[in-house]
Amino acid sequence: MIKTKTHGFTLVELAIVMMIIGLLIGGVLKGQAMVQNARLIAVMKQVNGFTAAFQAFQDKYGGALPGDMSTATMRIPSCQGGTCVDGNSNGIIGAAHAGGGSSATYLGANQIGLTDEPRQSWQHLALSDFITGVVGNSPVLAWGESHPPSTYGAGGFHIQFMSWSGGAGRGAVNGSGHYIRLQGAIDQGPLMPNGQNPLSPKEAYTLDVKFDDGQASSGFMITEDGQDGEHGCDAFYNPKITQKNCAAAFLMNK
Repeated sequence: MIKTKTHGFTLVELAIVMMIIGLLIGGVLKGQAMVQNARLIAVMKQVNGFTAAFQAFQDKYGGALPGDMSTATMRIPSCQGGTCVDGNSNGIIGAAHAGGGSSATYLGANQIGLTDEPRQSWQHLALSDFITGVVGNSPVLAWGESHPPSTYGAGGFHIQFMSWSGGAGRGAVNGSGHYIRLQGAIDQGPLMPNGQNPLSPKEAYTLDVKFDDGQASSGFMITEDGQDGEHGCDAFYNPKITQKNCAAAFLMNK
């Protein structure tokens, strides 16, 4: 009987194996970070695209605001019948909701219907060929139908007028203006419960640092916590929290 000689791995061989495993893990983590970074950049591209469309609409229609324009049914092609209607031309898309100090402001129950101005803003933009991702005259209240969905994979966008009552409160640097609002549920008034919003504090912080001032309550991007209170993206960001607790609002104009 022939005996075969066996031996285990040497320390050098084990070191090489561990190094290869480390490189593979590092590559996977780096790849995941790059994918997430690309998705966040895509969100900002959406916001910038909507802002450009908003401004182009005003240029085309003599300063009128999409959704607020009182002559939309006469001037916008295909805005006759269906769910496309005129606004009231008061210079505000929807109603002016005032937040006190550091209080957040939200879309009221009369701001989310198919014929309300915040929804009409997207419809007027779409029927004027300034945006895609919205179905003109759609009778359905849903992301991808009445409102554009987020490329980040959760939630979508509203346009909302938000006003702030001075002091050092949230958004006080910006004052009042029209915001593009990234949120979880299309028909929400207040924010969704923590865990059901589009962004985690870490994701919101990454987006804010990359494109704004890195502060949750100042700059053109401001963020808000869910219904459950302070969980990482209200007064400040807590990147250690991975739960989807944050909605974000991006100032378009004052």
